Amino acid sequence: MCFFDRFGGTFFIGLGPTLRAPRRGSLQAALGFFRLILIILILIHHGGSAMDWWFISNPSEQEVLKNLDKDTDRAAAIVAAAILDKRLTDAISYRFHPHDEIHGSFFRSTGPLGTFSVKIDMAYVLGLIGSEAHRDLMTIKNIRNAFAHHLDIIDFDSQRIRDLCANLGLVERYVFERERYIFESKRDTSSSGPEKLIVRVGVENRNETLKNPRQRYILSALVLDMLIRVRRRDAPPLLTPLF
Repeated sequence: MCFFDRFGGTFFIGLGPTLRAPRRGSLQAALGFFRLILIILILIHHGGSAMDWWFISNPSEQEVLKNLDKDTDRAAAIVAAAILDKRLTDAISYRFHPHDEIHGSFFRSTGPLGTFSVKIDMAYVLGLIGSEAHRDLMTIKNIRNAFAHHLDIIDFDSQRIRDLCANLGLVERYVFERERYIFESKRDTSSSGPEKLIVRVGVENRNETLKNPRQRYILSALVLDMLIRVRRRDAPPLLTPLF
């Protein structure tokens, strides 16, 4: 039984009128946009599965994510962080003018945007994420590093890992007791502005689930994955070079 089957997960994703088709005219960007809409429609109709919950962008991601619930704690921590690292790369590069060579030099391991930590900071200063998401991503980075670099840490029951997982805060706002509906879009009642993005994840036995450090970590990564992928689509237009 997979991770989210155990939880009986329900996925909410609200896409208000601020969601726009990709500003770039490429076929790849257009296909990506329509693929996102198709995923949402599938979730609305079927209620989602473990694979549906993650926005899978290539076959290699599909292969690692389908085994995520079976992986060791060390592997699960590293894989979930690697997915978010890739999401940040995609979201940040989407704000840049296309240039494969420059992008490659920026994001290679020794480049200025080559580390997970720098990507988190860059996403924050670009306005892709807020302070709470920045803090959670840094916590996930620290958990990944602990598993990767300390052989004495073998599972999420390590006190150091438990303490770090307890600091993950977005799940408190976006994860709640399972509900019937799987799609919802609400207008921000605090202002007259456009509708805001809503991502809500429902699980059975929410409070007990969030006490489990591994489950809290995976759910935090899932929420961030959803938020980053959809937030990327709502990017402002690129500046037009004048010279």
